[in-house]
Amino acid sequence: MTWKRQFARLRGVFSGRRRASELRNEIRAHIAMEEEENVEAGMPSEEAHYAALRRFGNMTLAQERSREMWAWNWVETFLQDIRYGFRQLRRSPGFAAVSVLTLALGLAASAAIFSVINGVLLQPLGYANPGQLVAIQLLVPGWANKFPMVPLNPATYLAWSHQAKSLAGIAVADQGETMNLTGGGEPALLSADAVTAKLFDVLRARPQLGRNFLPDADQAGHNHEVILTNKLWQSRFHGDPGILGHMIVLNGSPYSVAGILPPSFHFPTQGELNPVFAGSVEADLYVPLVFEEEDLASDAGFGLDTIARLRPGVSRAQAVADLNVILSRQFRSLPSELRPKTVMMPLREMIVRSSKGGLWLLLAAVLAVLLIICLNLANLALTRSTARAHEAAIRSALGASRGRLLRQSLTETLLLGLAGGGLGLLLAHWALRMLLTIMPASLPRLHNVRLDGAVV
Repeated sequence: MTWKRQFARLRGVFSGRRRASELRNEIRAHIAMEEEENVEAGMPSEEAHYAALRRFGNMTLAQERSREMWAWNWVETFLQDIRYGFRQLRRSPGFAAVSVLTLALGLAASAAIFSVINGVLLQPLGYANPGQLVAIQLLVPGWANKFPMVPLNPATYLAWSHQAKSLAGIAVADQGETMNLTGGGEPALLSADAVTAKLFDVLRARPQLGRNFLPDADQAGHNHEVILTNKLWQSRFHGDPGILGHMIVLNGSPYSVAGILPPSFHFPTQGELNPVFAGSVEADLYVPLVFEEEDLASDAGFGLDTIARLRPGVSRAQAVADLNVILSRQFRSLPSELRPKTVMMPLREMIVRSSKGGLWLLLAAVLAVLLIICLNLANLALTRSTARAHEAAIRSALGASRGRLLRQSLTETLLLGLAGGGLGLLLAHWALRMLLTIMPASLPRLHNVRLDGAVV
């Protein structure tokens, strides 16, 4: 019958006032009976009353022990502590307001900064198996003083794409181009990335509508296809799915719309892959990249941003060694100081490398401020507890244990923490919007940040 006893205790929590009144009446009746017996024994009336009280003992303690028998005492005690805590905070509105506002400001700043760091630095890239994705550049020893990193050229890309055994796929992009969109409305100057046909397959990204580029889309004569971003599709074509397969005019030439990318897709900008081009904007559309005959010379056209996917089980060191063998054959006629070497980094590390240190330093500063805030609030609480020492002494004399007094203090602190946390959450949304406005647009992946840190 344990469940019936527990149910009765639960019911006792909500009927506590009525049962407490009945308990007080019962105690008074018991004391009155004891007092009457003392009077009949010959005691004076006043002495009989005090003798009855002494024999009964601590009335408050008896009430507490009785409540423990017919209710979940910890629940009732907790509710009492909450009610008492609210009354105490109402009596000290200045202390409560300063504590809540100070805590809210500290938590809001910390939450907003951490949301930025989590979205930019900690969350994985929004591609399948992002740990296999790498960004590749070249290091030319003789140019290292002026050009620490050199982007790929078409000849090297083609050699790697045909000969590298360590790569599951490789693609390059010529970013930062502009194309004029005409027809069907006002002309618009759009940002465009020219990419090899395998780019979206390497990223394992699929359009939400339509298809990726055909395998021969980066061949001359087959390159008049375009893939639109969701942003351009919504703003220019009003989200019309009928645009698929239709022709749009870019730089005076017709392009067939092959696919529409999902809203979550983000291809690293030129500035994210190469700090020399900081401030570059995200592309509005993607077109196939076609190499001209003059681009295929081994020493021409260095300027392609390169992303590759490693084969499962292949380490970066193994892939670098494989690619360097191909480079040595390609540039064997050059002096050793002009022979390029492969520089390979995880794609996520390549994107965030320029902002990583600054963001961690900013978080450390904000956490230091939050620590100072917590220490100041602790000093305020200690000062207030000293001023309430007389109240604690009275409650202790009435039977309150040290644990009960400590629990009451912690309950008041909990109320302040909940109020400060709730207000801090509201302020954090505002602070995050401000951060996204004032932080540089070149900060990688900043568009992915929201308050819970998730990548959108």
